[in-house]
Amino acid sequence: VELAPDTGTDLFQRFILAYLTGNGDLHLENLSLLGGKNGCRLAPVYDPAPMRAWARHDLVSAIGYDAQSYPDEASVFMELGGTLGLSRAEIDAVVEQALETTRDYAERVADCAVINDGQRQRLVTIAKATRAALKSSPS
Repeated sequence: VELAPDTGTDLFQRFILAYLTGNGDLHLENLSLLGGKNGCRLAPVYDPAPMRAWARHDLVSAIGYDAQSYPDEASVFMELGGTLGLSRAEIDAVVEQALETTRDYAERVADCAVINDGQRQRLVTIAKATRAALKSSPS
């Protein structure tokens, strides 16, 4: 299959945004390709629910990794960028854009009255912690 040239960047961006928004459920069944053998691309995002708000679904990533091999959970995602073929500058640009995009995410979750108090507080805590982890992750 011939993938669009920016597929690695798009995939990395999705994982970073999922991490920052508490969606630890981004796995291969929540990713798909559109198009034929030549020039296919990632389908639009679907199932972006912040599953970490529920204790029983609190996974950093539904795709397994050896947590003991990394100094912190953010490092897993930083390494993923390199594995997808991104340069250090491209990884940093995606992370900076994602941090800017989600700048007020924790506050918006805190103000969302349709989420019950326990889940809302849990998600706010996770959102703040993941932002801090990505900001302090080694470049």
